[in-house]
This record gives sequence, structure tokens and C-alpha cells, in this order.
Amino acid sequence: MKRKLTFCLVIFLLLVSLGFVVVSKKNNVEFVYSVINSSEEISISLLHPQYYAIEMTSSGFRPNILKIEQGDIVVWVNSDSKKHWPISSNPNKYPDYPDLNPEKPIGSDEEWIFNFERVGGWEYHDLLNSDFTGKIFVR
Repeated sequence: MKRKLTFCLVIFLLLVSLGFVVVSKKNNVEFVYSVINSSEEISISLLHPQYYAIEMTSSGFRPNILKIEQGDIVVWVNSDSKKHWPISSNPNKYPDYPDLNPEKPIGSDEEWIFNFERVGGWEYHDLLNSDFTGKIFVR
């Protein structure tokens, strides 16, 4: 009887631990969304690949500077009523990242997901409003 109780307890603890990991991974994206409003620069590395959110607003990208790891995923979320089109810039300081282009504008309440596989510093801007710029540093 004692052995059966111990076995059940061990199984229960394993299931609770597994549930915590699953919930943590799911809530990780929600955590990143909630942190956006707190800073113009953000760098978080809890899980890999890590998901990050960049909010597109009527005043630009938030955050507009992001530091991530190779293989991490960035989600551009349009919270504005107007369309936005984040696309890689080609300045002298940072090389162009041609794949960083959703190939069409992102409408209100829509999102675009991009997986950063290349290490480097990448500048981007809004093709529909060139005053909106941002940088992503991938290490």
C-alpha cells in the first residue's frame, strides 16, 4: 500500500511539473506582449527559441530596439488602425536581410512572424512610413 501511494505521488509530481513547463511556454508569449509597454529596448532569454513581439502603432515600432538569439522568432503585431509594412533597410552600417519582408502590408489587428536565422545587426523600417524604424541585434 505504501509503495502504491509513493508511486502515485511521484506520478502526480511529474504531471504537475510537466503542466508547469507547458503553461510557462504558452504564457511566455503573453509575457513578452505585456513587457512591450515598459521599455524601448528589451532583451529576454528564458527559453529557446524565444518569441518576441514588436507592436506597430501610430507612432512607430515598440520596442524599436531588440536583442535576441539566433533562431528566435519575432512577431510584428499591428495595433494601429492603419496598415504597416516592416521591411529590411539597407544602410551602410548593417547589411540587408532580404527575407525580412512580409511581401504585403500588415492590416489592423494582423501579425507577421519571422524567424531570425542569421547573426548580425538588422535595421528595418515601415515601407508605408519611412520615419518608423527599428533595429534587431541577433547574437
